[in-house]
Amino acid sequence: MTVSSARFETDADWLEAVVRDRPERIRLIGGDPHALARALGGDPAVAVHHRPVTGSDRLEMLPFLREQAVSMTAHRFGTVDGEHGVPARRW
Repeated sequence: MTVSSARFETDADWLEAVVRDRPERIRLIGGDPHALARALGGDPAVAVHHRPVTGSDRLEMLPFLREQAVSMTAHRFGTVDGEHGVPARRW
């Protein structure tokens, strides 16, 4: 989800939007986590992070970033499978 604008809304309006949109993860800063859980009906598909904010930005963002692994596969004769044509190390 990309946020392109800010808006002010009541707690009731926000809960209504969350129930309608059903995001995968919610970082709740302030607010009532019990009211949010009741509004979502205890849906296990929505992860609600409601603990106090940590002082470490890297730890804070871990649940909200997607991990990606990138690798190159070397052919058994030492050439790389792919478009770059960089030869792999030969033993």
